[in-house]
Amino acid sequence: MQSYYENDWRNLVDPIEATEEALEIIKQGKAVAFIGSGVSMGFYPSWEEIIKKLCEKCGIKFKEGSSSEEFIKIAEDCKQKNEKMYYNTLIQLLGKEPPVVRRTYILLLSLPFKGYITINLDPMLATGARDLKGIHQPFVYPSLPYNKLNNGQVFYIHGFLGSSGCKKLFFLSLNSKRLMIIPIVFSLVF
Repeated sequence: MQSYYENDWRNLVDPIEATEEALEIIKQGKAVAFIGSGVSMGFYPSWEEIIKKLCEKCGIKFKEGSSSEEFIKIAEDCKQKNEKMYYNTLIQLLGKEPPVVRRTYILLLSLPFKGYITINLDPMLATGARDLKGIHQPFVYPSLPYNKLNNGQVFYIHGFLGSSGCKKLFFLSLNSKRLMIIPIVFSLVF
């Protein structure tokens, strides 16, 4: 019987060699960090907590056991029902500047990455980039000029919520529309 991992990529490369190569690429400033929502978890609410609060504030019934894919539709329903409350709630939940920047962000921002791409909406990465690198303005979808992805610049590919308000939110569903972002991300990285 063939092992599940037999043809896995981990068997195709030496992990020590791959790590050394990755570190060299980072040291040369040729790598871009892609930061998911896990880094901000704890200070900001989870995706499910956000959707529940949006439902409560916008007058939509939340269905327990909803999937992440359904969350996108629920969020859109909340926006359609009460757009002003939708944005106010998101700003209240995610727009506050953090009193401290997480150590993980400090570590990532201390490494010589060419730039940082995040799917987060919250300002923690932007706050860290401002405080540690002097970068005061992140690029936010749809304004993502890939030629500016250097010198540690920050790109928010879903939008940005900060103390000054909301800058364009762009959520991707897992259907065919998700494919639309792939060229954007690849053009940013390569």
